[in-house]
Amino acid sequence: MDTKVGLATASLVLGIIALVVFCMPVIALVLGIIGLVLGIAYLNNNEIKSVKGRAISGIVLSIIAILLSLVFAFGLYWYTKDKMKDFDYNENPFENYFLSDLDTNFDDIDSLMTDTASYNNVDNVSTDPNNGPGNPPE
Repeated sequence: MDTKVGLATASLVLGIIALVVFCMPVIALVLGIIGLVLGIAYLNNNEIKSVKGRAISGIVLSIIAILLSLVFAFGLYWYTKDKMKDFDYNENPFENYFLSDLDTNFDDIDSLMTDTASYNNVDNVSTDPNNGPGNPPE
Protein backbone atom coordinates (compact mmCIF):
# COMPACT_ATOMS: atom_id res chain seq x y z
CA MET A 1 0.00 0.00 0.00
CA ASP A 2 1.16 3.53 -0.76
CA THR A 3 2.49 5.48 2.25
CA LYS A 4 0.79 8.64 0.97
CA VAL A 5 -2.61 7.10 1.73
CA GLY A 6 -1.96 8.32 5.27
CA LEU A 7 -2.32 11.90 4.05
CA ALA A 8 -5.95 11.30 3.11
CA THR A 9 -6.69 9.54 6.38
CA ALA A 10 -4.94 12.25 8.41
CA SER A 11 -6.91 14.91 6.54
CA LEU A 12 -10.18 13.17 7.40
CA VAL A 13 -9.25 12.64 11.06
CA LEU A 14 -8.07 16.24 11.50
CA GLY A 15 -11.21 17.53 9.79
CA ILE A 16 -13.40 15.53 12.18
CA ILE A 17 -11.46 16.66 15.26
CA ALA A 18 -11.49 20.29 14.08
CA LEU A 19 -15.24 20.08 13.58
CA VAL A 20 -15.73 18.68 17.09
CA VAL A 21 -13.63 21.41 18.76
CA PHE A 22 -14.88 24.37 16.69
CA CYS A 23 -15.82 26.19 19.91
CA MET A 24 -12.08 26.46 20.65
CA PRO A 25 -11.26 28.60 17.62
CA VAL A 26 -7.47 28.55 17.80
CA ILE A 27 -7.26 24.77 18.01
CA ALA A 28 -9.96 24.28 15.38
CA LEU A 29 -8.28 26.70 12.97
CA VAL A 30 -4.89 25.01 13.31
CA LEU A 31 -6.33 21.50 12.89
CA GLY A 32 -8.60 22.60 10.05
CA ILE A 33 -5.79 24.26 8.12
CA ILE A 34 -3.50 21.26 8.57
CA GLY A 35 -6.32 18.89 7.49
CA LEU A 36 -7.04 21.09 4.47
CA VAL A 37 -3.38 21.16 3.42
CA LEU A 38 -3.00 17.39 3.84
CA GLY A 39 -6.14 16.67 1.81
CA ILE A 40 -5.11 18.97 -1.00
CA ALA A 41 -1.57 17.54 -0.95
CA TYR A 42 -2.97 14.03 -1.35
CA LEU A 43 -5.25 15.00 -4.24
CA ASN A 44 -2.43 16.76 -6.10
CA ASN A 45 0.13 13.96 -5.78
CA ASN A 46 -1.77 10.67 -5.93
CA GLU A 47 -3.89 8.84 -8.44
CA ILE A 48 -5.22 6.18 -6.04
CA LYS A 49 -9.00 6.34 -6.35
CA SER A 50 -9.86 4.09 -3.41
CA VAL A 51 -9.01 6.69 -0.73
CA LYS A 52 -9.77 9.79 -2.77
CA GLY A 53 -13.09 10.05 -0.89
CA ARG A 54 -11.22 10.31 2.41
CA ALA A 55 -9.19 13.23 1.13
CA ILE A 56 -12.26 15.01 -0.24
CA SER A 57 -14.17 14.38 2.99
CA GLY A 58 -11.22 15.69 5.00
CA ILE A 59 -11.09 18.83 2.87
CA VAL A 60 -14.83 19.45 3.21
CA LEU A 61 -14.85 18.83 6.97
CA SER A 62 -11.78 21.03 7.43
CA ILE A 63 -13.40 23.90 5.51
CA ILE A 64 -16.61 23.56 7.53
CA ALA A 65 -14.62 23.51 10.79
CA ILE A 66 -12.60 26.58 9.78
CA LEU A 67 -15.76 28.50 8.88
CA LEU A 68 -17.58 27.46 12.08
CA SER A 69 -14.63 28.39 14.28
CA LEU A 70 -14.33 31.80 12.58
CA VAL A 71 -18.06 32.46 13.02
CA PHE A 72 -17.80 31.37 16.65
CA ALA A 73 -14.74 33.56 17.30
CA PHE A 74 -16.30 36.66 15.75
CA GLY A 75 -19.59 36.02 17.55
CA LEU A 76 -17.75 35.69 20.83
CA TYR A 77 -15.83 38.90 20.11
CA TRP A 78 -18.98 40.89 19.29
CA TYR A 79 -20.79 39.51 22.33
CA THR A 80 -18.02 40.35 24.79
CA LYS A 81 -16.85 43.69 23.38
CA ASP A 82 -19.86 45.55 24.81
CA LYS A 83 -19.63 43.68 28.09
CA MET A 84 -15.94 44.51 28.58
CA LYS A 85 -16.32 48.20 27.71
CA ASP A 86 -17.34 49.13 31.26
CA PHE A 87 -14.93 46.74 32.98
CA ASP A 88 -12.44 48.47 35.29
CA TYR A 89 -9.14 46.61 35.02
CA ASN A 90 -7.71 48.37 38.10
CA GLU A 91 -10.52 47.24 40.38
CA ASN A 92 -10.31 43.97 42.25
CA PRO A 93 -13.44 42.09 41.15
CA PHE A 94 -13.48 39.95 44.28
CA GLU A 95 -13.35 42.89 46.65
CA ASN A 96 -16.82 44.24 45.97
CA TYR A 97 -18.47 40.88 45.56
CA PHE A 98 -17.05 39.02 48.52
CA LEU A 99 -16.72 41.90 50.96
CA SER A 100 -20.29 43.04 50.39
CA ASP A 101 -21.40 39.47 50.91
CA LEU A 102 -19.24 39.24 54.03
CA ASP A 103 -20.70 42.45 55.47
CA THR A 104 -24.17 41.07 54.91
CA ASN A 105 -23.23 37.84 56.62
CA PHE A 106 -21.75 39.68 59.61
CA ASP A 107 -24.89 41.79 59.88
CA ASP A 108 -26.94 38.61 59.90
CA ILE A 109 -24.71 37.11 62.60
CA ASP A 110 -24.94 40.28 64.71
CA SER A 111 -28.71 40.31 64.49
CA LEU A 112 -28.80 36.60 65.28
CA MET A 113 -26.58 37.10 68.33
CA THR A 114 -28.71 40.04 69.49
CA ASP A 115 -31.87 37.98 69.14
CA THR A 116 -30.28 35.05 70.98
CA ALA A 117 -28.96 37.28 73.76
CA SER A 118 -32.36 38.85 74.33
CA TYR A 119 -34.01 35.44 74.25
CA ASN A 120 -31.56 33.96 76.75
CA ASN A 121 -31.61 37.13 78.85
CA VAL A 122 -27.81 37.28 78.73
CA ASP A 123 -27.69 40.74 80.31
CA ASN A 124 -28.72 39.30 83.69
CA VAL A 125 -25.88 36.76 83.83
CA SER A 126 -23.53 37.22 86.75
CA THR A 127 -19.90 38.04 85.96
CA ASP A 128 -18.67 36.74 89.32
CA PRO A 129 -15.98 34.06 88.65
CA ASN A 130 -17.14 32.10 91.70
CA ASN A 131 -20.64 31.90 90.31
CA GLY A 132 -20.02 29.37 87.50
CA PRO A 133 -21.65 26.11 86.51
CA GLY A 134 -20.04 24.21 89.39
CA ASN A 135 -20.76 26.91 91.98
CA PRO A 136 -24.46 27.60 92.55
CA PRO A 137 -25.34 31.18 93.61
CA GLU A 138 -25.70 31.81 97.33
